[in-house]
Amino acid sequence: MRGALVSLVLVGCASAGVQPDGGVDPDTRDARDAPDVVPDAAIPDAPSYCGGLGDRFDIADTTTLAGWTERGGDWSVTAMAAHQNELEGVYSHYMTRDTSMQSDGCASVLARFNTASTGMTVQSVGVVLRWTPPDTFIVGLVQDNVGAGQFDTLYIYQYPNFEYLGMMSGAFGTTPRLRLCAAGATVNLGVDANADATYETTLPATTTILGAGLAGVMTHTFSAQPSVDDFCVGQSL
Repeated sequence: MRGALVSLVLVGCASAGVQPDGGVDPDTRDARDAPDVVPDAAIPDAPSYCGGLGDRFDIADTTTLAGWTERGGDWSVTAMAAHQNELEGVYSHYMTRDTSMQSDGCASVLARFNTASTGMTVQSVGVVLRWTPPDTFIVGLVQDNVGAGQFDTLYIYQYPNFEYLGMMSGAFGTTPRLRLCAAGATVNLGVDANADATYETTLPATTTILGAGLAGVMTHTFSAQPSVDDFCVGQSL
């Protein structure tokens, strides 16, 4: 199965890991996964996080996600990460962030592999850019393509028509950060698999979707659902 993932650029975040408004650059903190890092409770949440456009999903479990519009799948928050519960559907289960309209720009998300998955099953987490109704968008994603127990493939697609733009194989772990960026017809999907604020892998592609649209997140599976965390969007990340 082919999937797609495009380089994201984290948005609204300044250098040195600190935003002008006191928030923390999502590239420089993954407190849930790394020891000796500032705990979540010490990190400002929205509206401070990511210039007010991001979402760390640090709320009680809920089936109502404020600031998001569900376009496919039934989304909810569990254990401070967002996921949806519908299987299959290729990459059509996604939600868009309200007020995230942009043409050139980036979005990023922390992908969380569901380790409860067993056997030959697909898990995908992606970033959506330039979404316009009813279903035009670019999606860049990381996927466990062969039941490897971790994400092993990057893909980039554009919709409608599930049009393949590029892919790359690798070892991307179970909690990589993805960053998808678009500038004109050029898109790039970056992966930080080591949580060290360095996107060590980049997949480039060319798109024919050129207008402004909303950003969002996507998940896909045939079995145990992966989840998304620490979403950020903006013209420069």
